[in-house]
Amino acid sequence: MSTIREPDVAAPSAQPANAPVLTLENLTVRYAGPSDTEITAVDGVSLKIWPGETVGLVGESGCGKSTLARAVLRLQPAAEGRVVFEGQDLGGIDSADLRRLRRRLQVVFQDPRASLDPKMRLGDLITESLKLHGLADRRERRAVAVELLGEVGLDPALAARRPAQLSGGQQQRIALARALASKPRLVVLDEPVSALDVSVQAQVINLLQSLQENHGIAYLFIAHNLAVVRHLSHRVAVMYLGKLVEVAPAHNLFANPVHPYTKALIASVLPPQEAARQRLETARRLAPGEVPSLTDIPSGCRYSTRCPFADQRCRTEEPQLAPIEGGHSEGHLVACHHWRRVADSLGEVRAR
Repeated sequence: MSTIREPDVAAPSAQPANAPVLTLENLTVRYAGPSDTEITAVDGVSLKIWPGETVGLVGESGCGKSTLARAVLRLQPAAEGRVVFEGQDLGGIDSADLRRLRRRLQVVFQDPRASLDPKMRLGDLITESLKLHGLADRRERRAVAVELLGEVGLDPALAARRPAQLSGGQQQRIALARALASKPRLVVLDEPVSALDVSVQAQVINLLQSLQENHGIAYLFIAHNLAVVRHLSHRVAVMYLGKLVEVAPAHNLFANPVHPYTKALIASVLPPQEAARQRLETARRLAPGEVPSLTDIPSGCRYSTRCPFADQRCRTEEPQLAPIEGGHSEGHLVACHHWRRVADSLGEVRAR
C-alpha cells in the first residue's frame, strides 16, 4: 500500500513479536434493564487473538456476540474486566488517545449502507481516517484510494461515485477498503456477509483471506453461518447467554465438538444428504425449547435448562472453561461438567 505518515502519538507498549494483538480478561458488560434491574449481556469472557489470526465467534441471536464486539471497540463500556489492545488497556486511556488508537482497530458492519455516508464520494469515504488523523495530504489520499479500490477488486474510476450507485457486494468491498486504509492490526467483522447473496459472499470471504495474507491483519469474525466460520477461522469461540462454552481450533471444533450446545449448532447445519433428518433430530434433542431470557439466567450451567445431560451439579455449580484431554485436543477448551459422557452417549456429530 502507498506510504502514509505515522501519527504523532506514543508508540504502543513494547510487546514480544508473538504477543496477542487483543486480550480480553474477564470481560463483563451490563445494560440497564426494566424496573432498575441490570442485564449482563457478556459475563466474564477471556479470549486472546494473535497477529494474523481469525477467531470466529458463534452462537444464537441474543447470546452477546455483538455486545462483545462493541466492548472490544469501546463503543460499549466494560462493567468489569479489561480489553487490552497491543498492550494497552483500552479502559485506561482517554478519549483523545482512544481516537488515535482506533486507526489500528477497525470494524466492518453487517450492512454497509448504514456505515457509508451517502453524500460522500467513495474515494473520500475510503480515506476519511487518513484525513482525520492527518496521515496524508489530498494527493496522497487520492493515490491510496485508487490503490485500495484495485486491491478489493473494484475499478479505481469508482472513486468519484457515491454509495447508492453500487451494489451491496460492492458497498461491502468499499467498507473493507475503508477499514484497510489506516493499516489496522485488528478488524472486527460483525456479520459482514450475511446480507449478501451467496455468490457475493464467496467473493468477499476470499477477499478477506487474501487481505489477511497480504497484510497480516487479525480478524474477530462474528457470524451465524457455520460454513463461513469454518472456512475462514483459525479458531472458533462458541457463546451462550453471555458465556463462552467452547473454544478450539476450527478443525478440532467442527470435527470433534464436545459441548452439547456446540453439537446442537453443528447438527442443525443440514447437508443435502440422507442423514439430514437424523441430524435435525439430534439438534432438537440437544437444544430443546427456547433460549432463556437474560433477565432470568439459570443458576449453575446456563445451558442446564435445555441440556438432556444436566443433573443437580449442573443446576448448582457453574462449569469453567478448561482444557479437554485426549488426542488432537491441544487448545481445545470446554465449559461442561459431563463432556465425556456427552461424547460417549451421542457418538459422532461433526460438520460434513
